[in-house]
Amino acid sequence: MADEKRARGGLFTVSVIGGGGEHKLQSVTNFGLGVDAISSVSESTRLDQFSLPAQYNMENITLKESPFAGCDNQPATNFLFKVLVNGTEIGHMRSVSGIGATWDVMENRESTSLNVQKLFNKRTTPDITLNQVIELNDGNPFYTQMKKMGEYVGPGNGYSVVGGADCKYRGDWTFILMNRGMEEVARWTMYGAYPSHYQPISDLDASASEVGMRSLTLTSSPIYGVQNIEEKVTSWPNGGQIVSSEFLSWISGVFAVPTRKHLMLNLYHPDAIPGVGQPAKRWKLFNCWPSSVTYQDLDAGSPGLCTREIVLATDGFLPIG
Repeated sequence: MADEKRARGGLFTVSVIGGGGEHKLQSVTNFGLGVDAISSVSESTRLDQFSLPAQYNMENITLKESPFAGCDNQPATNFLFKVLVNGTEIGHMRSVSGIGATWDVMENRESTSLNVQKLFNKRTTPDITLNQVIELNDGNPFYTQMKKMGEYVGPGNGYSVVGGADCKYRGDWTFILMNRGMEEVARWTMYGAYPSHYQPISDLDASASEVGMRSLTLTSSPIYGVQNIEEKVTSWPNGGQIVSSEFLSWISGVFAVPTRKHLMLNLYHPDAIPGVGQPAKRWKLFNCWPSSVTYQDLDAGSPGLCTREIVLATDGFLPIG
């Protein structure tokens, strides 16, 4: 109906104010504004406790998207990838999970403002876990990496005599996403990572009907002055898509140092074409920066898109129109 005015939640874009055009997303969640409360206030003349309002405090907004282009400029899948350590491929993987980065959000309150300012503090690179199907006739590249930390050669003192460790336990681990033509789409390199947990085989269960898997967990320990993890993208989406390269490269800054930008969230009427017509509703988001980016697991056993979730720290918003 042409006169139907009720909003729908499925036609929307985001754009960087000042350039870059509109950008399509899969979802936007936690878009809201709250008020910090001074609670449990007591006075000698009252029986009741009460609360008072303090600063406005914008919730951290979560965006979900498919950021990379695969074949024919369609969204890239997540099940064709390979893993390298110090430039050498170490065998086929079933899955890689944990790629991303997170910044601590520091909340700043000042006497001249009613809103809470969000500032970045320390960066954390989550552990990355690799899973590999066990081939009974092949070697064990995971244990080869784990024993760089030291290897039991007992029975010595509590089976803890270490032999062969030379302190070269760090390695540069690279995870490469490919399209169906086996062309590189994107890569992440985790610098100075060391193996922090090794499981030689998945749980043994007489009723199980799964293949045996081994796993290795990598923890970031970069050399001073080198960023924890670096992202290099070969294929951003382009022609025929509602995408903004400025938005995409800005989000990738989470792996270096985040920068603050103002964004516009655009909502369209159901008979409009996003990116072409005028939005029915818009909201300006102030001083946004990506505080966390988490990628969908790269999983050969579970075909799907390569997606990522972005958490935006935001100072506040203003309805436009």
